[in-house]
Amino acid sequence: QAGTLPVGCLRTVVEPPPGGGDGATRHLASAAARRAAPRRLGAAAPQPPPSLAAPCVPPWGWRIRRGQRWVPGFFARGCCGQARRGDMPLSHADLCGQPYNQAHLFEGVTQEERESLITQLNEINDKLPGGGLKGYLERARSLLKDAQTGKNPFEGLNPVVPEGQKLFGDQGPGTATYAEFEKLGMVELSKCAFCLVAGGLGERLGFPGIKIGITAEVTSEVIFFDTYCRFILAFQAYARKVTGDSTLELPLAIMTSGDTHSKTCELLDSNANFGLSQRQITLMKQ
Repeated sequence: QAGTLPVGCLRTVVEPPPGGGDGATRHLASAAARRAAPRRLGAAAPQPPPSLAAPCVPPWGWRIRRGQRWVPGFFARGCCGQARRGDMPLSHADLCGQPYNQAHLFEGVTQEERESLITQLNEINDKLPGGGLKGYLERARSLLKDAQTGKNPFEGLNPVVPEGQKLFGDQGPGTATYAEFEKLGMVELSKCAFCLVAGGLGERLGFPGIKIGITAEVTSEVIFFDTYCRFILAFQAYARKVTGDSTLELPLAIMTSGDTHSKTCELLDSNANFGLSQRQITLMKQ
């Protein structure tokens, strides 16, 4: 939400640090922020995720590489507006002076490390929408000031709970109301994509393999993932018929973990992707 800093995601030093620098920029990424930030082996620096449509300072914490170490930085994903591509590169003097006040990042570093930091900061500055680093700092300082004074970012707003639809009981499966909404959903099937969270093992269920490999029906011994894919293929067949596009494929994204990734790949390979094409499957190892 605009005007909020999620508690537990970023810890912020509000007071100016000794020797200068802006305390509003000294965000220390907590465990939650570190889990949210992408981790890529061999990358020179974390790459910012795509920007949000709403103006806010989200909970992703960024850190800057100093040689083989990571030091606290002040960067989070930008919010709105355009990136600052094409501007003159920020120099060491620019970053240490107003309005950045980031001299603390360069304390005790070698010349090579300093140049690396400057390069990384400029790369982030180019990619952050909403005015680059300067825009982020302005938003951060404003939000921190509001937090200090206890300003409520939702003041004047009245929450409204939508009525929605209850598709159960006398409006559940088999009723005219349910069928009408089902028809509305079927019209949109050609625009659907599917995401399966498959990062867990079946240990708690007494199953030695990955959860998506658990038997879903004991008579046929069809596993859960097979059933899942059959539904996708059925939706896909209907969407092809409605659109007249015989090449249409409904994407499936599967999020795996270190425990399940290789086994998920083996399951797909040994079963010819359960009828899905290789093109429509995306594996994402968390």
